Amino acid sequence: MAHCFTSQFFDWWRNLKIRAEVHLIIKGEKWKSTPIVEIDDHELLRLQLDAFLRAVPRGAAHADVSLGNNGHPDQDDIYRVVPDMAYLRFALKHILD
Repeated sequence: MAHCFTSQFFDWWRNLKIRAEVHLIIKGEKWKSTPIVEIDDHELLRLQLDAFLRAVPRGAAHADVSLGNNGHPDQDDIYRVVPDMAYLRFALKHILD
């Protein structure tokens, strides 16, 4: 499973709402997936963004979320940014050449 977050301000993710199969290249490997786009379930977005930023804290600045002294994302910041975010999930299937 791959996922990403983006601002709803950017339009590119809207093309994926039609749930058509897409092809992705990740680290030089080809994958296919039918993406799921979530913008309304703020609790899901909050939980997923928190988990993502704990695993990849360098992404906090891109999400406009500060990190506390313990290195964990600031929960108030997460609550603030989630209503303006889109969360995309990709169940990946490897494409063999």
